[in-house]
Amino acid sequence: MTGKYQLLLEFLTRSSDAVIVVTTKNGVETVRADLDAIRRVDHVGVVDCVTQQRDIADVSGKETETTKLVSSPANLTQIGVEFTGLFERFSERGLQARVGVHSASQLVMYSDLKQVYQFLQVLTGKLQSVGWTGGVVLESTAHDEQTLYTLQELFDGVVETRESAEGRREMRVRGLSAEATPWRPF
Repeated sequence: MTGKYQLLLEFLTRSSDAVIVVTTKNGVETVRADLDAIRRVDHVGVVDCVTQQRDIADVSGKETETTKLVSSPANLTQIGVEFTGLFERFSERGLQARVGVHSASQLVMYSDLKQVYQFLQVLTGKLQSVGWTGGVVLESTAHDEQTLYTLQELFDGVVETRESAEGRREMRVRGLSAEATPWRPF
């Protein structure tokens, strides 16, 4: 409840012409509406790991060229295949995309840490290969210190969030410079 999802959406929509979201918490309609509420992005791809689990009705009509449905957050192979398809589609068109994963905590809940680490390592490698930027939400209170450390080492920096004593959301950035930034409202 410290605003990590909102912060991720703001990061994704800032100065990019394309966005790809791997969602393990919200369905594709929610993700697209939430992105549009911040800023309209012309090219949005979503790998939805939620809808098929929640919606027993026919979901085959919901899949499009830019909306891919995966059976479960546990299916890292299928998530990877669908992400790669969107990645190739956007990169071949010369788009500069930002990529978000909401949430890696769900992936860890359904798979073991080693598999999630390898999945995120491949994903970040793809982003580096074309100069894209990515953000991954990780619920810090849901994991032990070793899990947090293991996953955080994949990334250049970490944005931490908290609620202040006054009830305001605050953030700071670690890892992009020698010292963490001071806590500031967002």
